[in-house]
Amino acid sequence: YFDGVSVHPYSNKVAPEKSDIFDDVEWLKYYLERYGYGDVPIRATEWGWPADGVEYVTEEEQASYFVRANILNDYHDAFSHIDWYNLSDQTASGEAGATFGIIGHYQDKIPYGAKPAFLTAANYNALMTDAEYIDSVLIGTDVRAYRYKLRDGRDCVVAWKISDGTEVASVNLGTNSVTKIDSYGNEAEVATVNNEITVKFDIMPVYLVGE
Repeated sequence: YFDGVSVHPYSNKVAPEKSDIFDDVEWLKYYLERYGYGDVPIRATEWGWPADGVEYVTEEEQASYFVRANILNDYHDAFSHIDWYNLSDQTASGEAGATFGIIGHYQDKIPYGAKPAFLTAANYNALMTDAEYIDSVLIGTDVRAYRYKLRDGRDCVVAWKISDGTEVASVNLGTNSVTKIDSYGNEAEVATVNNEITVKFDIMPVYLVGE
């Protein structure tokens, strides 16, 4: 008898889109269903990326993956909850395995200083809490985009390039203008041309919000 399944879907060096995480969850769902536990929730009770910048990922990649993992979770309908590991770095030394935090260590030069992932997490939570996932949208060749209805009723497309570098791509949003919000919450009003907006995408998610 149990109420849920706890998994730790770490991929350490690999972006969430390029890992086996969501394929593994599908297999887990298959076996739960097979043995009569298809209604049992699956929770990611630890998930994160160590941001040492050498052996694992950079702080920018960590910040990007926080948002991307949450969006992809909606797309794959994988986990009922995600618990990010963890709040603060475990040491001030910068050891590879001790840099999972979205804020620094208390013995750092700036105690508990915000890392980029803290800022992207705060912006994501402020904008996307209670948002309703709609569907995915294909943009360009290497850009992934996902459509939501925000809690205030506005439409939102979240998009990013899944690999390094940049790609310029256009998307038809059916409106004259949108609010472009970067991963850190900076906003800019952008006029569309024939209802299309052209954006230079990179690994950091961009939110395109409007009617």
